[in-house]
Amino acid sequence: MGSKRTLSRQLSTLVFGFALLLSVPIGAVNLWIGERRESARQQEQVAAVLSLFGTQLRKAVWDFDEPAVRQILSGLRNFPALQSAEVTSPDMRVAYIKPGTNPELAGPVQRFELRAPERELVIGQLQLRLDSEALRRQLLYDVRDLMLLFGSELFIVVVLIFALMRRRVTEPVLALSEHVQRMTLERLAEPAPVPRTRPNELHELARGVTRLQHALRDHVAQRDEIARTLQQSEARLKLIADSIPNQLWSALPEGKLDYVSQRALDYFGASVEQLTNNSWQSLVHPDDWDDCAARWVHSLESGAPYHADLRLRRFDGQYRWHSSLALPQRDAHGAILKWFGSTTDVTDRKRSEEALLQSQKMNAIGQLAGGVAHDFNNQLAVILGLAELLEHQVQDPELRECTDGILQAANRCRDLTKNLLAFSRKRQLERVAVDVHALIDETIRLLERSLDKRIKVARQLNAQRAVIRGDPSQLQNALLNLALNARDAMPHGGSITFSTELREGDLPEGTYLSVCVSDTGTGMSDEVKSHIFEPFFTTKPVGQGTGMGMASVHGTVESHAGTIHVHSELGRGTAIRIDLPLAELQSARRDSARPRRTSASPVGLRILVVDDESAVGNMLARSLEGAGHHVTVAASGEEALRCYADGGSAFDLVVLDVVMPGLGGAETFKRLRAIRSDAKIVLCSGFGAEGAADALLEAGARGLLQKPFEQHQLLAAIAATMDG
Repeated sequence: MGSKRTLSRQLSTLVFGFALLLSVPIGAVNLWIGERRESARQQEQVAAVLSLFGTQLRKAVWDFDEPAVRQILSGLRNFPALQSAEVTSPDMRVAYIKPGTNPELAGPVQRFELRAPERELVIGQLQLRLDSEALRRQLLYDVRDLMLLFGSELFIVVVLIFALMRRRVTEPVLALSEHVQRMTLERLAEPAPVPRTRPNELHELARGVTRLQHALRDHVAQRDEIARTLQQSEARLKLIADSIPNQLWSALPEGKLDYVSQRALDYFGASVEQLTNNSWQSLVHPDDWDDCAARWVHSLESGAPYHADLRLRRFDGQYRWHSSLALPQRDAHGAILKWFGSTTDVTDRKRSEEALLQSQKMNAIGQLAGGVAHDFNNQLAVILGLAELLEHQVQDPELRECTDGILQAANRCRDLTKNLLAFSRKRQLERVAVDVHALIDETIRLLERSLDKRIKVARQLNAQRAVIRGDPSQLQNALLNLALNARDAMPHGGSITFSTELREGDLPEGTYLSVCVSDTGTGMSDEVKSHIFEPFFTTKPVGQGTGMGMASVHGTVESHAGTIHVHSELGRGTAIRIDLPLAELQSARRDSARPRRTSASPVGLRILVVDDESAVGNMLARSLEGAGHHVTVAASGEEALRCYADGGSAFDLVVLDVVMPGLGGAETFKRLRAIRSDAKIVLCSGFGAEGAADALLEAGARGLLQKPFEQHQLLAAIAATMDG
């Protein structure tokens, strides 16, 4: 406790020191006053000497009475202020020194003239020497007494001050200090101790501490409430940040991350330190960096929101597409403090957009290819038909060789248009049950006779069910095209593997048969993969490929309601997977849907040929007339209806083009049947027109001929129709 009671000691020491400091000038003043007082007393004694002994001395000196002078001077011993006296005259010199005085401590000298009694004549001189030692001694006695009195008073004052300070100041302040030191949040309600004295500043201090405690208690309560509200708000924001699919973040203007949400940490597979210790730009794909940096600089300079689609690297090394959006937080002067943003994985959206663009591009190319194939098939039909007529009429071997050349070239062109129609999904399909495993076995047998011996063909047919509904010839052509492309990718040998498995799909839902053709060849770049299904696109040297193989595969798969997937890397081979809907009925047959050839074709039939291409109509007329039939040609649906209405009962059969301008084949068919319900109609088209043709076949059409067709196919279709 003694160490804490320093205030009273300090104040007492301060008062004592101040008193000592004052004692110096006070002692000096007292010394000066005493000196003045003793000097005055000495002067009084000198004046008394002159008053008492002056007349006697003058008379004794006038009378030259030296003993009398001595006697008078010896009487000065009763004057303590005098040390010595000396009388001098022309005739005598008498001196008196007080016994016990120190001549070395001589004081000041005062001289007085001695005059003759009742005369102005100077007869001698009286010299009085004051006693300085006595004066000093007396002064020291006076100062000593004064300092003793002052010291006693000072000691009493200091003791009283110490006691009063301890009672009135130290103890109340110490109690208030201990109260403050013991103060905790739980004891804020306790009032500060008030001194048991009359009201003074310490009372105000105690009441002020109590008011401060109340204010502090209210502030702590408000702070706790704010803290609880803040914690609840942070918890809600964290739940919101963790519940939304976006990755939330904030970054300083230079790009250093200072916050990432838990969803972002889980998504990128990183810790907080791994993300916040680096700039977010370090995650950007190198190919996207320039655009990303330009947008960031523009946002920093203009203050506009930052938005970019870019690829970001996860910590497993995988890059994925993201849409990033950030808004700036500014200070009072408009300077950007940091950015708050979010990134959303849009990889699936990007893939969907790319797939949509690819689909739109392929549809546009397919429309173009289908239109070209339609017009080309019409012209090929004329060429094939007229070449066959020439072949039957020409006997000259050289001319027959020319017609054979025309027919071969036309057949090659027909195969090309078949691929175009397959790509554009406008070729008529045979809808039969197809055992894909058997089709693969047949394809492998064909390949083994033509492949390089350094290329091995393997099969991994793991699917327990392998029957789909489709066109076996188109499916086999697709498998052959895939295998031949694999062969071309392995000039130095390798292996081709056909594999199957069952897979569940959702577009639409159901079970799919996955057929994969993989190779160990050179593989493809991303640029090549983006174009492989386009017609006439090829990486082979000029003259070694038409570029229609993969396009026709794509068309075949699409026409069978399937999907095709390509996985390829340069130097690591290629795997192309085809997913086809599995048929419910798992019994396969290989019957052809083409009209079967009869043993004998009828002759002399009245046939109405309806085709908007006059060259095709005339060719069919000449071909049928050459076979012994009577033919009427109509160049449009309207003309065909007029002819049929005028002599419908006279026509045995109608050959109707499905795709015509104006009144199309479907409407013409409907109206012909309205005129004559049992009308026998054979369809033909340079387009697949698969949906329209299927509807007409279900409505009663007797067959469908795909342009260009040969004469024997036309006659076989007519014979099958008449037999039916």
